[in-house]
Amino acid sequence: MTRGEEFPSYSHMLVTRQSWRWGALDSLLRAAADDVMAGVLIADLRMSRIYHPYDGGADCALQDSAAKGSPQGDA
Repeated sequence: MTRGEEFPSYSHMLVTRQSWRWGALDSLLRAAADDVMAGVLIADLRMSRIYHPYDGGADCALQDSAAKGSPQGDA
């Protein structure tokens, strides 16, 4: 926050490492879809694929166009 800022803005970040298993992210994805939680980002360990769910949709950022066709992502 800078001095003299009339409307301060804060952000909080939680980073966690989790092994993949079916259903592991269901509650997080539901919270994002219901607009209960905002700013959710899910990424692989190399940060080559980032998934950003939100109410009304999701964005997916890929390292390069070669990863688009592969759900496993060889990139």
